[in-house]
This record gives sequence, structure tokens and C-alpha cells, in this order.
Amino acid sequence: MNGDTERETAVARLWQDHLDTPFPAAMRGAEPEGIDMVLLVADIAGCVSAWRSDGGSFDAWRCQVLRRCIPELDKILPLLVEAEDLRYYARLRRLAALTSHRLVPCPYPFVWQALAAPHTPPAALLELSEARDRAWNDNRLLRLLAEHPGADRVVLRAVLDGVAKKLEEGERPYAAVLALAGRPELEADEVRRLGALRGAAARLRRGLMSRLGSRGCPRS
Repeated sequence: MNGDTERETAVARLWQDHLDTPFPAAMRGAEPEGIDMVLLVADIAGCVSAWRSDGGSFDAWRCQVLRRCIPELDKILPLLVEAEDLRYYARLRRLAALTSHRLVPCPYPFVWQALAAPHTPPAALLELSEARDRAWNDNRLLRLLAEHPGADRVVLRAVLDGVAKKLEEGERPYAAVLALAGRPELEADEVRRLGALRGAAARLRRGLMSRLGSRGCPRS
């Protein structure tokens, strides 16, 4: 069973569980942090239903909806104290994460950046590391990926290569460079070489050496 088939199977199971579970009564009319809990469910359910009907694709409008809903779920989940409520919305969060993985090919930079969320799996992060748009969007995405808690060495090496290419082109993804310098998954020498590339100004080299120094890495 390949990754897409496994994902579709998981979505189908979670979706059926969602349909079989009554909406938590305590959440009717509730608006923690100003988030309408009924509308949140309706929006995510609409996206998941469309994902299943359209073979895993989203239009621009649903991309925007899911981009808004995932951070809202991350905000309200820690506030839920009843087990029933938590299970209900955690399942929605899982559904959103599984279906949003297929948003990576979506041609909208704001969607790529939204996908660089804490629960995005490494496989999706690796795909995102190759996404390119305009310099500002690219640099922000590279920074988000470099800082991502779920980024493993494979992902970080891909980000490192992307950052190196940007620097060689004369661009300045400095925030991503400094974030990479703080990742223990990467060897100091791997990151240090970024300071020698064409786009690396003196202030970046100073910041890079300082960040590596804070890891206890000797200066070369």
C-alpha cells in the first residue's frame, strides 16, 4: 500500500467516525478565543468532503479556508477540557492534516507557508522544500521549514541546499541560514559553508558564527 492509498484509507476511516459522532452539545454557541466552534467544524468538513469527492484536490477558496482553520484548531485544542470535545476536534485536526498534505502541489505560496505547521509530516515538508515562488515568499518558507520541529535531517539537508542556491543567486535568506545554524541535526561545517557564498554579507557571517558558537561549535 503506497502513501497516498494509506492516506485515503485513514481519511475515509476518520471521516466515517466524524459522521457517526454527534456534535458535542457543549460546543454549540461556544466561541473560545473568538472562534465559532460550529462554523469551524462546518468549514473543515466541507474541505474534507470536497477532498474526497475531487480526488484529493482543492480549489483556491478551499485552500484559503483550510489555511485559516488549521491554526484555529491548534489554538483551541489546548483549551478543551472534556474528553468528548477533545476527541471530536482532535479528529478534525487529523483530518485537516491528512488532507492538507495534498495541498503541497497547490500553486499558492500562502498555502505552502500555512502547511509548514507543527503537525505537518516530514514527507510533506520535504516536498515543500522544493516549492518556489518569489524571493520573499521563498525565503519565508525556507525559514519556516528550517525552524520546523518535525523537520528531520533529510528535510533540513534539502532546506540547506535550497538556501545555498538562493545565496549563490545573490539572494538573502538570512533568517533561514540562522535557523539552520541552530539545528543540531546538521553538522557545523555543513552550515558554515553558507557564509562563503555570494549572497552572504559580513553581518550574516557574524550571525552565523555566533549561532554556531552557541552550539559549542569551534570557529574555523
